[in-house]
This record gives sequence, C-alpha cells and structure tokens, in this order.
Amino acid sequence: MEFEDIKEKITKIVTDAVLTLGYDLWGMEFLGSIRGGGILRVYIDSPSGISISDCSQVSKHLDVILDLEDPIPGSYTLEVSSPGLDRRFFEIQQLKDYIGKMVSVKSKVPIESRKKWKGILKAADLTNKVVVIEIEGEEFSIPWEDIEKIKLVYFE
Repeated sequence: MEFEDIKEKITKIVTDAVLTLGYDLWGMEFLGSIRGGGILRVYIDSPSGISISDCSQVSKHLDVILDLEDPIPGSYTLEVSSPGLDRRFFEIQQLKDYIGKMVSVKSKVPIESRKKWKGILKAADLTNKVVVIEIEGEEFSIPWEDIEKIKLVYFE
C-alpha cells in the first residue's frame, strides 16, 4: 500500500471518529516513518475550546478504531492535542478567522530569496489559493501550494 493510500485511509478514519464525538478535526500530521516508529498527531478543536479530558476521550476512541482498522503498518504513537494558541494551519480556509494576526510562514521554495516569513496576515484568497502577508508595510503574496508550514504567532 502506497503512503498516499495509507494517508487517505487514516484521514477518513480519524475524521469520522472525531466528528462522531462532536469535535472538529483541525488537522493531523504523521512524523517519522510510516513503516514503524512514527507519531500520528491529531489536532482537535471545538467552539468552546479543548480540554485535556477532550483529548483523552478522542485518544481512547481513536486507539480502539485504529487498532481495529489497522491502517498503519508497524508501530506508532498516537497523540491528540488542541491546536493551541500558536496553531498551525492545515487548510487555507482556516486562515479566514485570523486576518490581522501575526503569522510565521515557511515556504517550500525560496520566494524573493527567502523561505521564512513573519508578518501580519492580510488575506487568504480562497479562489486563487494565495496567502497575503504584510511585513514592514510591504505586502507579499505566497501561493498556498508553496507553503510548507504556516502558524499563528501568539507569543512574540
């Protein structure tokens, strides 16, 4: 089974399980090797926030379902967390509520000779899939597909 097939299957299982419990799936990431020893990190959210007991409930539920479905070959560690104050954004749509806030961006490729950016989020163009940030009065447009990681800067 290819990595993309595994990722798709995990995403469906996790999304269904999280929604069934009444939470929103903010995002997920798999760190390390898919063949064993990796970490499956799941971020959950809700309008009323996330507590440690919420994470524990989702973790126990996911443990059972992932053991039954067994989509990941080898051993791995499951971590369930809230996105936190310095949340990472997984989808461009998630940015709409954070216009005017400070973000840090790491691009996959150099844009204007740099890969790291920190500035005010000015726009998230869902149609053209472009993120606009302002740094020292100058605006920069970064295509969503060129963004490796973007997160909220809560503490400076």
